[in-house]
Amino acid sequence: MGEWSWLLLDQSKMNVKRVFPTHTGKPLDIRHLDLVNLTADSLNRALSGKTILSLELQANQPFQITEANGFPKNVTSYEGKYLNNPPHFSPSLSLPKATPDSLLADYSHLPQIELLEQKIAIHRREQTAARAAWDATQSQIAQLHRQYAATDDPLQRQNLHAQIRELEAISPPKPDNTQVEELQNQIRKIEKEAALRSEAKRQALELKRRQEAGQLQELRFMGIVRYINLVIPEGKLIR
Repeated sequence: MGEWSWLLLDQSKMNVKRVFPTHTGKPLDIRHLDLVNLTADSLNRALSGKTILSLELQANQPFQITEANGFPKNVTSYEGKYLNNPPHFSPSLSLPKATPDSLLADYSHLPQIELLEQKIAIHRREQTAARAAWDATQSQIAQLHRQYAATDDPLQRQNLHAQIRELEAISPPKPDNTQVEELQNQIRKIEKEAALRSEAKRQALELKRRQEAGQLQELRFMGIVRYINLVIPEGKLIR
């Protein structure tokens, strides 16, 4: 160990022949410090300026270490020995949010509704056409009655009378909304199911947001550091 720092020797290349100072007048003081629930800033301050013999760290979530002349890297724990300059500890870089901010609108049910609405429109057009045909028939019957009253020709009156009876035998169209009501009930059912699906997705999204929010805790460290408390008395250092 050099002055206030560690010097790791390769046994195959280096041999310690003499140590300065020869004596400090004090025993080597190895201290233990328990690290409990420390933030990254507090941890870095606690380790600053210490000649560390060993360091063991855990955290409540992955964290980032930046060693001297190194690149940041994410880890879940850390162990180090003989540290003159401990790494800088910090929270991991934020990851992209897995949960979207909002739900995409679901229009998958609209084609079904459009098809049913087309059927309703066709049915109503058919009813309108049937009523228009009936009205035209009534107008024709009235015209035949006028012709019947205006002629004295027995043959022509007989022919007009036959036409009138044939047209009067036609029954008027009966309004039937049963099919329309059934189609409208199907539309309401589809819309209700779509709304239920949308609400279920919204609740699932909200639950996931709450779960993620609960996981966004502040980074906290725990562990133990062993370091050398070496105080060389004044005048004892031999050069």
